[in-house]
Amino acid sequence: MLDASDCYDNLRHLTAPQALALAVLVAGGNHEEAALAAGVHRVTVSRWLRLHPAFIAAWNETRAEVHREMVQRLRVAMNAAASAVAGQITKEAEGGRVDTALHLLRRVDLGALLGSDVPGPTTPKVVIERAADQHLQAKMFNPFVGERDTAIAQVSASITKELESDAAD
Repeated sequence: MLDASDCYDNLRHLTAPQALALAVLVAGGNHEEAALAAGVHRVTVSRWLRLHPAFIAAWNETRAEVHREMVQRLRVAMNAAASAVAGQITKEAEGGRVDTALHLLRRVDLGALLGSDVPGPTTPKVVIERAADQHLQAKMFNPFVGERDTAIAQVSASITKELESDAAD
């Protein structure tokens, strides 16, 4: 069976303007700054973030990487905090570090932190599939084998049409 997302290659890859806009957003810029860098309207950047599977996936992957880095830094900090507390208990730690270490240990919910997931799908195909699944749920379909493929094709066509109408504006 033909994968519906193969029919919509433009939804699976970033264009040069999209890559420029994404770089600005990743660096902390807002939609207007990203649009200026990409040579498009601010609304286009917002639309890409809402509709374009490759853009959504790349943004989610970036957010996931930032999240992984933050979790790693917190793990290191928690290890240092636990060591400082243990050192204080055995009279080996410096007094100033213990208050901060205890505060950190009290405030961090490690279970939630270590068990958290990626912010969203990180491949265009999964972005399209999830949109199709939401489409099916909204229409109260029973997701039989053929219906999901049809929904993926319909959602991909709808996204493509909306993005093309944006390009015409």
